[in-house]
Amino acid sequence: MFSNVVRFGDEVFKKGLNMGDPLYFVERIAKVYFSNSLAFVVLYVTFIFSALEVFCQLYLLMTEKPDLMNVFQLAPMCLTSLYVLISGIPLMMMKDDYQKLICQARQNITAKIPMATPKTIETFREIYYRQIALYILFFLFCMTSVVSFLPTEGIDVENTIWPSIALLRLFPNDSGILISVIVAITYGSLGSKGFCLIFYGIHFMHLCTLYQIQSILLQKQLEMVNSTKWNCSDLVLNDNEKYQAWVRIKIRRCIMEHIKFLRFGKFLKAHFKYPLLLQIFNGVLLLTILFYITYYLRGGVSPIGFSNFMVATFAMIFVFAYHSELYSQQDQHILSTVFEVPWYTFGRSNRKMFLILAMNVCPRENYLSGGGIFSVNFNLFIWMLHKVVNLLTIMTGMVDNIVD
Repeated sequence: MFSNVVRFGDEVFKKGLNMGDPLYFVERIAKVYFSNSLAFVVLYVTFIFSALEVFCQLYLLMTEKPDLMNVFQLAPMCLTSLYVLISGIPLMMMKDDYQKLICQARQNITAKIPMATPKTIETFREIYYRQIALYILFFLFCMTSVVSFLPTEGIDVENTIWPSIALLRLFPNDSGILISVIVAITYGSLGSKGFCLIFYGIHFMHLCTLYQIQSILLQKQLEMVNSTKWNCSDLVLNDNEKYQAWVRIKIRRCIMEHIKFLRFGKFLKAHFKYPLLLQIFNGVLLLTILFYITYYLRGGVSPIGFSNFMVATFAMIFVFAYHSELYSQQDQHILSTVFEVPWYTFGRSNRKMFLILAMNVCPRENYLSGGGIFSVNFNLFIWMLHKVVNLLTIMTGMVDNIVD
C-alpha cells in the first residue's frame, strides 16, 4: 500500500514539474473552492460570524465587566476569530494577485526545467515530499485545535469559551430557538474556520516553496558557467573567443533570470506585507493567553482543549517562521554560488557584465516583512517568545486576584 502511495505521489510530482509547479494541486484546490458558489457562501458566513464573535467579546467587556478569569476564558476564541478575519479576508481580496504570482512562478520554472540535471530533479522531489509532510502536519495541528473544544459534556452558557454563546446570558431563558441556532452555528463554523487557517498557511508555504525552487534553478544556471569542461588553462581561456562568447550568453541569461527572480520576490513581499503585520501581533496575544491559561489557570474549563490549542498555535507560528527564514536564505545561497564562478577566466567585457550580476546579488535585507515594520524570521519568532514570557511575568501577579 505504501508503495502505491509513493507511486501516486511521484506521478503527481512529475505532472506538476512539467507544469512548472510541483505543488500545483494547492492552486487547483483554491480555484475549485473559490469557483464554488456554496463554498463561497459558507466562507462569507464564517467571516460574518467571526466578526460577530469579536463584537460579542467587546460587548461583554463593556456591559458585564466580567472578572479576569472569564476574560481569559473567552479571549482565545475571540482572537482566533480575529485571526480568521485577518487571514481569510486578504486571501479573498488578493486572489487575483495570487493567480498572477502562480503564473509568473510557473513561467520562470517551466523555462528552466529542461536544463535541470537529475540531481536537481531529486532535490525538487525532496522539497515536494517535505512540503506534503508539512501540509499534513499543519492540517492535523489545525484540526486538533478545532476538535479539542467540541461540547462532549453539553453546553454551559455560564462557563463557555465562546463569546457568542456567552452573550446568551443576556437573553431571556425562554428564547430556546435562538440559543439552539447560535450554538449550532458556533460549533458548525469550526470546520470552516479551521479550513481558513489551514488554507492560508498552505498558501503561504506554497509561494515560499516556489521562491526556493526558482532560487535553486538560478543557482544551477550559475554553476553552468564553469571553465572545467573546456580542458584549457585559465590563461588560454582569457583569449579564447569561443569561450568568451559562450560565457557572455550564460551571464546575460543569468542576469535576466535573476531580475525575474527578484521581481517575484518583490511581489511576494507585497502580497503578505500587511496580513503578516496583524498576524504577528495577534499571535503574540493568543500565545500569551494560552500559556497563561494552561500553566497558571490549570487549563481553565477545558484543560485538554487549551493544551492542544497552545501546542497547535506554537507549531503554526513556527511553520510561518521557518518558511520566512527559507525565503530570506535564498539570496545568500545565490551569492555563495556567484563566488564559485571562475570570473578570472573572463575577458574584460565579460568581467564588467559579471560585476553587474554580482552587484545585483549583493547581501541586503531581504525578509518577508510585516507592513515594513519588522522582518518575519526566526529572530522575530524568538522575540515573540520573549514577549510572551515578559507578559506572563506581569500576569502572574493576577493569579491570586483571580482565585480570590
